[in-house]
Amino acid sequence: MNVQVPSVRGPLFDVDDGVNCIALNQLPRVASPPAGFVVVGAGKTGMDTILWMLGNGVDPDHITWITPRDSWIIDRALIQPGLLANRAVEGQAQPFEAMANARNVTELFDALNHAGALLRIDETVTPTTYRCATVTQA
Repeated sequence: MNVQVPSVRGPLFDVDDGVNCIALNQLPRVASPPAGFVVVGAGKTGMDTILWMLGNGVDPDHITWITPRDSWIIDRALIQPGLLANRAVEGQAQPFEAMANARNVTELFDALNHAGALLRIDETVTPTTYRCATVTQA
């Protein structure tokens, strides 16, 4: 998959002088939080950044999230063993059933979403990419 996280490679876009652009793993070191944050990217790192900020008391109204394209997301409850074992076993059959019945890729992803195997951030937007990001619904 050739995944490179932003903290290792830096942003893939130009950043004007005077703009404070930092990677997720640098957020805990911010001594003086700005009036607002802008998160660029709808991938797993963008999701983790938003979740970290919300979990650390950043007001949602102070966060702007730029998502150039939404992704399909795997529900961790369907794949994680342990307390979620019953749901994980059920979750193994759903993708195969969806694959067997879908006539095209759009139907497949819609069926996986309807079955709860795949999630999306915004139910009004049909994701255009699938990068295997795994999240817990909470």
